[in-house]
Formats: sequence, C-alpha cells, structure tokens
Amino acid sequence: MLSGEEAVNRGQIEPTMSSSLERLLRPRSVAIIGASETGFVGSVAVRNLQTLGYTGKIFPVNPKYSEVFGLRCYPSVEAIPGPVDGAVVALGARHIIGAMRQLAAKGVKGVTIPAGGFADVGTVGKTLQKELIEIAKENDIAVCGPNGMGLVNLVDRVAMYIGTLAPSLRKGNVGAIVQSGSICEALANHGGRVNFSYLISSGNEAVTDLSEYVRFMVRDPNTRVIMAFIEGFRNPKGFIAAAEEAAEAGKPIIAMKVGRGNRARELALAHTGALVGSDAVQDAVFRQKGIVRVYDLDELLETAALFSQGRYPASRRLAAITFSGGEAGSLADIGEAEGLEFPQLHATTRTTLSNAYSDLHNRGNPLDCWGVGDETEVIPVCMDALAADPGFDTLCVSIDLPIEHGEQESKVAQFIARKTIDVSKKSDKMCLFSTNISGPFDRKPYEILKKAGIPVLLGMRNTMRAVSHIARYAEFQARLQGGNGAEPAPQRLVGVRSGEARTIFERATDFAIGEREGKAILSAYGIAVPAEALARDAEEAVAYAKQMGGSVVLKIDSPQIAHKTEAGGVRLGLSDPDEIRTAFGEIVESAKLYKPGAEIRGILIQEMIPPGIEMIAGLKRDPQFGMTLVVGLGGIFVEILKDAALGVVPLGRSEIESMIDSLRSRAILDGARGRPRGDVPALVDALLRLSKLAEDLGHGIDQLDINPLIVLPEGKGVRAVDALIIKRQNGQEIS
Repeated sequence: MLSGEEAVNRGQIEPTMSSSLERLLRPRSVAIIGASETGFVGSVAVRNLQTLGYTGKIFPVNPKYSEVFGLRCYPSVEAIPGPVDGAVVALGARHIIGAMRQLAAKGVKGVTIPAGGFADVGTVGKTLQKELIEIAKENDIAVCGPNGMGLVNLVDRVAMYIGTLAPSLRKGNVGAIVQSGSICEALANHGGRVNFSYLISSGNEAVTDLSEYVRFMVRDPNTRVIMAFIEGFRNPKGFIAAAEEAAEAGKPIIAMKVGRGNRARELALAHTGALVGSDAVQDAVFRQKGIVRVYDLDELLETAALFSQGRYPASRRLAAITFSGGEAGSLADIGEAEGLEFPQLHATTRTTLSNAYSDLHNRGNPLDCWGVGDETEVIPVCMDALAADPGFDTLCVSIDLPIEHGEQESKVAQFIARKTIDVSKKSDKMCLFSTNISGPFDRKPYEILKKAGIPVLLGMRNTMRAVSHIARYAEFQARLQGGNGAEPAPQRLVGVRSGEARTIFERATDFAIGEREGKAILSAYGIAVPAEALARDAEEAVAYAKQMGGSVVLKIDSPQIAHKTEAGGVRLGLSDPDEIRTAFGEIVESAKLYKPGAEIRGILIQEMIPPGIEMIAGLKRDPQFGMTLVVGLGGIFVEILKDAALGVVPLGRSEIESMIDSLRSRAILDGARGRPRGDVPALVDALLRLSKLAEDLGHGIDQLDINPLIVLPEGKGVRAVDALIIKRQNGQEIS
C-alpha cells in the first residue's frame, strides 16, 4: 500500500511563499476595520479571533468606540501603534477603496474583504474592483475576496472570517479553497465530518487567486489534502502549474467544478469542435494533472474524509463485510459501476470461515455474516480472516448506524468500531467504516473511529465513489513515480520539418486552410498522408490516376468548401478513365450549386487507402487552457456517437495511450469480432506529432481537423486522409 504520508514527505517543499500571502494567512496581528459589538460583520470578526484563541494582537478600528469586546478600539488605522500584518475590512463596498489606501499606508500586506458589490454586480462594481486591484498590486497586498466569507487558519488559530464558527470545527489536515461564501460556510458547519487546516472563502479572487492558495497549501506541512470548490478559473495557467506542483508533492486536490453546461458555445466549422466542450477540457486537465473531480458536496466531503486518513490502496480490489445479502449485492453493484473489483475470497479464507461457521451460507465478497451467531463473536473472526486475505487492498465494514439505534444496537456498533481499529493497526490494508444510508447517524461509534483516524463514510454510493477516487489517485501517483507521467516528448520525434510547416502555414491567407495545404503541414510533422496531385481538368485527372495505379479518390479543392461530402465533392474507388472524366465534371457542377461563387482550384486525385479503422483526430483551442488534442471514432457518425478522448497540449506518450484506452471503441482497434488489429503504436506516434505541431503552430490555430485518420492493420501505419485547419483571427496568445 502507498502511504499518503510518505507521498507528502517525498515532495514536501518548505514554505517559501511571498511575504504578503504569508501575512494574509498567518498574520501576527490583525486589525478589524468597522469593528463593533452590535453590527454583525464587525462583531463576528472580532469574536471569531477570540473564540479561536488567536495569540496575536487584535486591533479593532472604529471612531465610534473606545473599546470593543474588552479590546482597545482605535479611531483609525493610522492610530494603531506598531506594525499590522492582516486586516478584515468590515465595511460596505463604497468604503473599501478608502480603507485600502489607509491599510497600504500602514504597511498591511494581507487584507480580507467580505463585502460584495464589485465585479459581481456590474459596471460600477467592476470599476471599484479595478481600483482595488491597482492599490493591491502597487503595494504588494494579498487580498482574500472581495465577496467572500474570509478565511480560517486552524493551524495558527487565525480567523479573518465573518461567519459564526461552529463548535465542531477542529484542526485537521484538509485545506479548503472555496469560491462560494455560502458553500464555505456549509463545509465549515457540517458537524466536523472533515477537519481542516485552512478554510478559505476566496470570493471574486480579484487579487489573490486559487492557484496561489493551492501552492501555499502544497508547501504547508500541516496540509495533506487540498479541497477546492471552483466556479471559474481566474488564472488557468497558474492553476495547472500549481496542480503539477501538488502532484509532485503527493498532495491530492479534490475539486468540485460547477458550471458544466455548454449553453453558449459557438458552432464550429471543424468536426473536432463538436467534440470539445469547455467542461470536457476541464475534465482533461483534471485527469492529466491527477486532480480528483467530484460532482456534489456529499461526494466532496466523503472523498476528502477518506483521503485525509493517509493510506492509499495499491489496487482497486476491495472486500466488504455486511450484515445483509441485499446490502452486499447493492455494494457490489455500486462499486463495480465505479470501476472497483470484488475478487473472490482466497481458498484459505473460505476454509477459515467454514471451519468457524459451517452454516455461514454466503462466503462471497462482499461477505454477508448475518445469521450464524452473536455479532460480537462473528465479526472478529470474519474481519481477521479478511484482513489476512492477500487478494485485495481495501477492507470496508458496511453496517447501519441509524440515529435512532437502540442501546444494544449502539453497543454492538461500538464493538465493531473498536474491532475495525484493531484490524487497521495490524493490517497494511486501507480500512474504512461505511454506513448504508447517508444522513443522521449514531455519533458514539463514529467518534470512536474518528478519534482513531478511521474514516466513516456516509452512504453506499458516496463510499464507493470515494474508494474509486483514492484507488485511481494511487494509480496516478504510481505512474508519476514510475516515470510515465505527463512529460511532453516532442524533441525525440524524428522527421519533423517544423520550418517547412511554418512557411506553408504563414503563406496561407484564407481563414480556412484547405485539405491540400493542411495535409502538407501534417506531412512536414511526419504524419503520413495519401499520395495526391491537383488536376485542373479531366484529362489531368486521368493521367494522375494512371500514375498512381489502382483505384483513386476525387475531391473538390476549394477554400470556401470545408465539408466536401456535404457539397457532393467526393467520389471514391474510381479507376476507369471514363468514370474519372464523368466524376470530374459532376464534382465541379455539384460544388458550384452548393456554394455559388466559390473558388474552385481543381480536383485532388488521391490514392485509395486500403480499408482500415476510421478515427478522427484534431486540435481545438480552449479560451482558458489553450490547445487541446482530441482523438475518437471517426466517420460520418462522429458528432452523433461522440466517442472521443481529450488531452491538453503538451502530451506525453503515456497520456496519449491512456486517452486511446479510454475510448468506448478501443476494442475495435484491438481487432473486435475477428477484424485485424489496428496499428495502435502508429496512431500514438501520429498523435504525439500532432501535439508537437500544436506546440509549434498552436498560437495561430483555432481548430485542426483530421477526419478520417485511417488506422491500417498492425504494422501498416496510419493515413491522414482529409485535413482542415481554421486559423485564429486575432492572433492573440492565450493569457
């Protein structure tokens, strides 16, 4: 089993963050601007520092008072004696700029601004936020907010936070960055399900953004797990860099990203655009960087609780103990749907169970141990037997913990909890305790387990998803440490003529670069294309076909006709001269009818590629994360079936192999139903070259479409049969 603690220690980086961020999150003194004993925000901000036991200096600031909650109150920031590290500005939006100027003059480097009314409300607010940013940047001030709840540092007992702190909030090893104030409050007040090192309600992130907080937590020795609730990426490149740092340090990021819909997407000219939505790109970023993506708050909490215990399983294989055949079946159904495995118990394990309880009718996995005796006698035997079984790496004890447990049932649950702790101490397996239903539960066995560091997960589905997440993250870390991680490898590709490709690209003046020039660019990167020639008339077409031998393909060549099939501009498998002459004329006429006034450069005569597997490959620019590469099942049904995988450039070989493996159509490449195996290594090589092309020319490309990319039988390579490149119109770099 991989130890989470070992992973953290392996990549631990000493805190070397900017002084302003340090003083925001670890201030030695805090001023509360607008402090009072009556106003909600101004009073809670002071009370939270006192409640948490903050040991630094607290400076209430309000000209109306001389004292607030037993503390001397100052009329202004300037009147505070000595230096001040951090400040909470408990004022409305229209007073923030003046307060910021006072704080800047005082040398304050960390400011929390709970107030809304900035970029979240319109033009006036955006102007205020711009001014706020200018003051912060000019004076090197880190700002939490505006439009958030503030932050809580449970390590140093700091609260620059305007929500009431729940008594159940305890110091732990999960650092949370939450872009929603209400969600942050919900996590803080959820009854201590997860113990936090930091809770940061980052709000608008006008100055200090998600990526900076993530880097801080990666370097923080008190944080093992990073939790993020994300509404948007203010600094996508910075987030990727921070995620890479977290992966290297062995610190998982568990992220819930909202806004998965794609309502405002423009229709793309290339087929690739239909496969690449903004959420699909975010999914690809998360997958490549080892970020654990969850889809609701329950899943977020349960997954963080499991990760925080510090053990990672070596595989997706697990065993479960229940007291019900129905519960055992439900667990297996849900777990297998999440990609988990329930292997058959080892013969020795089954013999042990049979010898102990001959009437134990179900010796399967999950194990139903109901009906053979007193639970306090049966459970120890069954758990010890499973703990010794070498066939799996996770042991899940799944029972009911209803809040209305009777006294006897609660005592049994507490006994099972203690036995789970005992097994966990003696075993190298990841042990966890799970309830069958989420919701209110018996706190007595829960507290016993929590004190011992054993996670208690609520609900079957939440539990199985959390186990799946941690197993997949362990696989990601194993790949990363095995040297098969996300390293781009364009330098070791041979036969790349990037200068030639750049010349062709820059000479193309049309918005859409057509098939002939597009395939010339692909060829310059070593991606195989069919032999072809451009015929201006029917006789030239016949002559070129004769030179190529065998059957040929005729295609219209026009910069205004992106999709040739729709224009009737393609004829396949022709060899007879008269057929070629007839097809030439028909294609030209059909193209003129389809797009009157289109420039017709001629007809491309191409060699007919032997039958193979039609794939699609391409590039698409994402406005946040830059160039993405897509590969999937091709042909005329590409936009209907949408069997595609996505990666963010640059991509390494293992990442591309993983993308191909994730396709539903992967079995076709392996030779399903007696068909020949496709040349998958050649497909991987072509996609690596496409990734290199994106790195070199991507600044000028909006979309690139290869459809179809024919994967020939094993050892025969691939052929890019058609290509379309859509150039960027503004030529701007991705910010």
